[in-house]
Amino acid sequence: MIVTFFSGPAQSKAIGQWSGWTSAAAIVAPLIGGASVDLLSWRVIFFINVIPAVAVWPILAGLRKSDAATDTSKKIDYLGAFLAMVGLGALSTPSSNKGAWLGQHGGLDAARPRSRRPGPLPGPRGQDP
Repeated sequence: MIVTFFSGPAQSKAIGQWSGWTSAAAIVAPLIGGASVDLLSWRVIFFINVIPAVAVWPILAGLRKSDAATDTSKKIDYLGAFLAMVGLGALSTPSSNKGAWLGQHGGLDAARPRSRRPGPLPGPRGQDP
């Protein structure tokens, strides 16, 4: 967006300001998050995004009304979005949802070697525990 709306020295200044504010946010955000969790509750973290959302919503509504370039030839690729969702879900499920779909060890249960005896493994030098 910076490249679209700014050019020349104004573009350089905008990129510098964006970089500065992003760096400041990366430093301050963990401090605010840690303080709010320590002083209030961990549940407060879920409401942090409400304040910026309420502040930005009217601005976005105004920008949408003023956007005169409406191209009806561009359509949303629903099939592509669905396939991307399924693919990313399939990649993340084994690591985050152990036991629910792919066996209790996070991988395919059929590929897991199975013990021949139901008890614990033998101790040192073949001694049973």
